[in-house]
Amino acid sequence: MALTRYENADQVPVFIQVLDIIAYFYAQISLKIAILNHYQELKTPPDLRQTDDAVLVLISSAVNDITDTMERTAKIYSIDPNDFLNRDQHITGLAEDLYWSLVQDEFPDCITEADAGFLDYFDLLEQYGLSVLGILNSLSDMFCTAATDRENTYGKCDVYNRSRFSRSVDPNNKPALIQLLQLNNMLRGHHDQINKCSLTFKS
Repeated sequence: MALTRYENADQVPVFIQVLDIIAYFYAQISLKIAILNHYQELKTPPDLRQTDDAVLVLISSAVNDITDTMERTAKIYSIDPNDFLNRDQHITGLAEDLYWSLVQDEFPDCITEADAGFLDYFDLLEQYGLSVLGILNSLSDMFCTAATDRENTYGKCDVYNRSRFSRSVDPNNKPALIQLLQLNNMLRGHHDQINKCSLTFKS
């Protein structure tokens, strides 16, 4: 597959847009797990933070970290996320193409106990989490090389190690890259904790 190349001016907006997409789907996952576990009320993602379900708490924390990173980055660059996300079709197209080409397994739109057990759900959640980390790797490539290669995203060394001392990053984009590195560390922590929870259920 040919490389996808990005203009310097497009990189920060694409980063913000991709974070918005990831946050949306992570939030939907928390709702689906709540439904699968027979919660009495269909709650919105912020309400799920009040539950004592360890997995839902971790997912909601991940959503908060993603959203906070998006908002901080937008503030640094004086971008109004709501106005920007609704109007820039060029950036939206780039971001959606990057996301949907890298997510390894789209999380099911509808799943019930008749379709899959809770352990299968953990497996799907782990696949999605790994896909998100792969997307962050690709975004790191975008900042460092102005290009992404979908065939060479997974199995690379950590985002931090590949990007920390990169001299090829546009100086204007370095604050966004710093936000990406911090988010990468937070999401890796959430992913590890979710995996520990799944091992508890499987034991």
